[in-house]
Amino acid sequence: MNRFSVMMSIALMLAASPALAQDSTDAPDSAFDVSGTVSLTSDYVFRGISLSDREPAVQGSLEVQHMSGLYAGMWGSSIARYAGTNVEADIYGGWRGPAGGLDLDLGVVGYLYPGGHGANYVELAGKAARTLGPVELEAGIAWAPSQKAIGGQDNLYVSGALSSGIPGTPFTLTADVGHESGGMAGPTGKKWDWGLTADYVRGPMTVSVSYKDSNVARALDPDKVARGRLMATVTLSF
Repeated sequence: MNRFSVMMSIALMLAASPALAQDSTDAPDSAFDVSGTVSLTSDYVFRGISLSDREPAVQGSLEVQHMSGLYAGMWGSSIARYAGTNVEADIYGGWRGPAGGLDLDLGVVGYLYPGGHGANYVELAGKAARTLGPVELEAGIAWAPSQKAIGGQDNLYVSGALSSGIPGTPFTLTADVGHESGGMAGPTGKKWDWGLTADYVRGPMTVSVSYKDSNVARALDPDKVARGRLMATVTLSF
């Protein structure tokens, strides 16, 4: 199946989800909330690396959250050919809620590659955020234990982000930085990535323009997937 067919299949599958979500959330006293997204992006960049080979990608998510803070969901994207497939389909679950003056999000993610071979792996992740006036600060950590799919090593990713809405406008600016070390950190086993994103929100639609970059040396990046680039994304939420 070529990449265009994969992208169209994901789009059609996710386009059917809003009706299901609407039916599930109509009950006013429901203890569950169902939400989802459908996105089209000019480039799927993950931790500074293009996973779509600098090509457009179709993405989407569907999530169920209980009033206790427990949640489970799935997220999918078309990707460049990897391990024999053009699809990434992540499943995840965890708990999010306030604690100690912070907004916490603790969970586990399974990165799956349907139709691929030997590429699936699991990662534990946590985030803590705090709002100070118009600014939100967020710190995150993600750790994948040693697994065959990531070279028999563990992997650690530590990140930070600062975001703020622009008063009187529907725009939000976010700056982020991350450091990765281990089996997924490229040829040298460690790397930095950073970015700047402007989001425009209008009803259920978000339009994002981002700049993403990393410190991966050009000599180690012949396919140019780790170099600085501008990308645009349109997301519909339901």
